[in-house]
Amino acid sequence: MKELTKNSHITLLVWAVLVISCQKQNNQGAAQTAPSGDKLLIEQVNVPTVEVVNPQYRQFTGTASLVGTLSPYQEVKLFAMESGYVKAILKDIGDPVKAHEVVARLENPEIQRKYQEVKAQFEVKKSIYERLKSIYEQTPDLTTIEHLEVAKADFTSSKAMLDAIKDQLGFLTVRAPFAGVITERYVDIGALVQSGLSHTSARPLVDVMDISRLRLNIHVPESDAATLKVGDNLTVIFPEIAGEKFSATIARMANALDPITKTMRVEVDINNEGLKLKPGMYARIEMAVKSSTQALSVPQPALSVEKNQYFIYKVVNGKVKKFPVRLGVQDKNYIEILNGELKADDEIIVTGKQLISPGMEVEAINKNKRL
Repeated sequence: MKELTKNSHITLLVWAVLVISCQKQNNQGAAQTAPSGDKLLIEQVNVPTVEVVNPQYRQFTGTASLVGTLSPYQEVKLFAMESGYVKAILKDIGDPVKAHEVVARLENPEIQRKYQEVKAQFEVKKSIYERLKSIYEQTPDLTTIEHLEVAKADFTSSKAMLDAIKDQLGFLTVRAPFAGVITERYVDIGALVQSGLSHTSARPLVDVMDISRLRLNIHVPESDAATLKVGDNLTVIFPEIAGEKFSATIARMANALDPITKTMRVEVDINNEGLKLKPGMYARIEMAVKSSTQALSVPQPALSVEKNQYFIYKVVNGKVKKFPVRLGVQDKNYIEILNGELKADDEIIVTGKQLISPGMEVEAINKNKRL
């Protein structure tokens, strides 16, 4: 029992020595703790370092690849200009038509009846006027100039009414306004149609498209639209026509941006020999776009994107600032920045973006100066 007590005392003594030793080490560690003046040094070591570059003016040419859609050079829904029923329709879907060629003929019994009536009145008025004119010229004493003038006015009015009725009869013959192809037919023989001139709900007879020449509609982004002009060359590729490229030039430009899409409509005319191309086909367009002499460029790594908006990060007075940007012409290494507030002495972050956030203090190393 005494032996056990002695061992216990030894164990307690060992534990006491260990505790005292640990306390001395802790005190030494506390003594080595940096004073308040050195805390600033530690914080400075933790400031992230980023590489920056200055924007530069660069002259380079990029290639813009866009998508366009073919549409007819001219297209019209052909309406009747007088009401009637379809007596004959001479063209069907796919049939070619020449300019002013007859497409359909209508009948309107009421106009026919009125024509006969007005024509008879015209013959009477004409006869009276010619007889009084002959009498006045041969024997002026038998009639007066007033009677002759009244007869002439009646004759002239009757002729005008007859000409109007003839025009109405002519409108019953429907002709193609230009050469093209019938792409849709809406009526059959016997159908009753209304005049497109006086009825907004009138049904068309046919669709006519001029597809001997086609319009290629391209919606060009704002960043590229400023560098284009009428007459610029481009290359057109149709995926459905393998191995064939079309060279074309810009025929017309809207010169205004769509307020929603911020794109500008550009049209290209393409000759459609052999009618290989069809309206509605998609095309890939490759066009060379030149950089602006007034725009600064930055390296591609300087760009960041968030919710379809591009940004760059500047170092301003040692702190990070985030700026939205509009992009211009670009190649594999550089891209134009169209924002006017970008300056040549700005420090743009290119390396270390993953370590920063807006408002953070950073140490900037100018990559251009280092090189």
